[in-house]
Amino acid sequence: MIYQILFCSQEPIHISGHNPKSSKVGEDESHELGLVVPCLRTCRQVYWEAVSILYGNNTWLITRPRDLHDQIYHQIQYAPTWMRGIGSNFDLIK
Repeated sequence: MIYQILFCSQEPIHISGHNPKSSKVGEDESHELGLVVPCLRTCRQVYWEAVSILYGNNTWLITRPRDLHDQIYHQIQYAPTWMRGIGSNFDLIK
């Protein structure tokens, strides 16, 4: 139950592939769960118990960063990068 409270979002999770503090597109992701995702790194047991909830119970939406209005950025180009980045957890997405 605590994992669902921490890792489930009622709204789609927007993955932009852009860290507003960085000048490079794709250097880091910006999303709503940024404060709780480090909980997965506390220990292996927490990771294995919670990762399926994170990836399996949320809707993921790869979007254009809001602060890149004048730059060329295509979500379709970033999607494979994000999917490779989550590795075997990709299988957990429903």
